Amino acid sequence: MSSKRTSTTPRENGKVNESLLKARVKELEAEVAHLKHRLDELRKAKNTTVMKREREIVEVGTPFSQREAKVVAARKSSPKEDSVSRDDKDKEMAELRLKFAAEMEELKRQTEKVITVAVFSLEIY
Repeated sequence: MSSKRTSTTPRENGKVNESLLKARVKELEAEVAHLKHRLDELRKAKNTTVMKREREIVEVGTPFSQREAKVVAARKSSPKEDSVSRDDKDKEMAELRLKFAAEMEELKRQTEKVITVAVFSLEIY
């Protein structure tokens, strides 16, 4: 039986492999470019979106009183004020987190001291 030899030389395999890899790289670069463009679009959309907040503050008197409840509409804040207040809240949260972490460390130190004293006193007896 004679079989045809269809294998290629290593040099030809390398060229084929190289061309396939180059094509794949081009595809991936195109996909990256598309995704970057989409990300930019989403960022722009997020920045242009205005969050509209409406709140009502209801003041209620004593139950079964003759007075009617007053409804006071809260002032509408501009997006600029919202971002400022959000920044202030973020700063306040960061400060509170730091304060909480410091308090937790202090409590850990105190409990370690108490445990050490308790273990020491148990060893004495």
